[in-house]
Amino acid sequence: MDHVGADQLSLVELLQCFGPKLEQFIKPAEDDPIVRAATAKEVCDAFDDLTLVEEPISKEQLTRDLSSILSYSVRTSHPHFYDKLYGGTSPVGCFSELLISALNANVHTFQAAPVMTVLEQSCIQQLNAIVGFPESAEGLFCPGGAYSNMLAMYTALRHTKRQLDERETPLTKPPRLVILTSSAAHYSVVSSATLMGIPDQDVIRLPSDLYGRLQPTALQEYLVRVVDGSVDENFTVIPFFLSCTAGTTVTGAFDRFEEIATVLESHKDVWFHIDGCWGGSVILSEKHRHLMNGCQHAHSLAWNPHKMMHLPLQCSVLLVRPPGCLNGVTGKPAAYLFHAKSSLGEDISLKTLQCGRKGDGLKLWLCWRVLGRQGFVALIDENFALAQYFHERLLSHPHVLVLEKQPQCLNICFWYIPPSLRGHVCTVEDLQKHKTAVSHCTTTIVQRLREEGTALSDVAPMGDFPYFLRVVLHHPQLGKQGLDRFLDHVERVARDL
Repeated sequence: MDHVGADQLSLVELLQCFGPKLEQFIKPAEDDPIVRAATAKEVCDAFDDLTLVEEPISKEQLTRDLSSILSYSVRTSHPHFYDKLYGGTSPVGCFSELLISALNANVHTFQAAPVMTVLEQSCIQQLNAIVGFPESAEGLFCPGGAYSNMLAMYTALRHTKRQLDERETPLTKPPRLVILTSSAAHYSVVSSATLMGIPDQDVIRLPSDLYGRLQPTALQEYLVRVVDGSVDENFTVIPFFLSCTAGTTVTGAFDRFEEIATVLESHKDVWFHIDGCWGGSVILSEKHRHLMNGCQHAHSLAWNPHKMMHLPLQCSVLLVRPPGCLNGVTGKPAAYLFHAKSSLGEDISLKTLQCGRKGDGLKLWLCWRVLGRQGFVALIDENFALAQYFHERLLSHPHVLVLEKQPQCLNICFWYIPPSLRGHVCTVEDLQKHKTAVSHCTTTIVQRLREEGTALSDVAPMGDFPYFLRVVLHHPQLGKQGLDRFLDHVERVARDL
């Protein structure tokens, strides 16, 4: 078979040839390199060529190509992958992706994808119930959390413009539509506003506390100013969208949704959205679901199971509490695709700006069936326990300063103080006096760990603080000893700094 063209291989033959290599890739040992550090040129040179060829390649060439792909890709399933808010997947997750590709169905109309349509709608109904939304709530799977946030904002904008059009008495001043969010919110809030023609100055970034939580008092004060007209004397300011966060990107902060909902009781026209792309999954855990208290009051919630639940990228949902708000998002539907309403089933693409839609609902449904809710709960609870252990370990370390007194999520942010700065940097307040040196130390540690393939973490700034290490704990199989070894690696590469 070695001389058979790659185009002649069946799916079974491909899996027999390459399945073991993929299995090894998604189940690396702790001492396996997490990545082979390389420049873009070095990655290009690792391939015999990158040509989009005229004739099919051989099986031998395909084997070499696959080897290059795996050799230079980041092992996100590696125990020391702390870099992003996602990490690794399971065998059933990989199989679900293969199944979706084999079905190759576009989930835009029921006629094209009846099974995937039913599975998606069933998942949405059950997720709405978990969040505390009523049976009439709706939702859909989206191509990533940024899109979920954008669609929520667009839905709120349409809702507000419809209300303005239906007013019996006209406004005395021209309307100025503004978006409210926190200073620690995800950048997709601003990019979505830009897409909708809302200028940056109309994205109001309300103050957050040290840990990245929106301050409800700041929200209250701003809305009072809106009512009394002191925000802008020339316009009728209309805050149509408030984007809160369940698990900020840097610190993993959860806004206080109950308090925010109380503030909004006097401002019913503000669409209350929660970006729970990172932290929304905690609602599955009895130990940690209190972090989501009050989310049932939101108009919409974005949630990414591909993050804390370890489903393959991408698996993102948008849940919407008021019924019917997603209807008509596409404008006038195309008659060649969306025919007269059928009793067979719903055409989901009528609720989104997408036409081509992947069957991500099947992915969540199948993984949930195999692992069960308790499988996800165990994963979440074990990772939170590890985060607590690592945080306490850092607090007791003589050469480490920690950003937060208590972790809110699986994000742990800290500074390692190198030998040259000890005696000069003893408290968090001292950091600002040596901002450049500490930032250099932090970025060098991360760079060295990456270059040797030991671990992959990230750096982040906040306020006037220097850059700190941000690690996100994904892999409970790492255990406490694995985290201790990671800290040993940090100390080792920082000795000469």
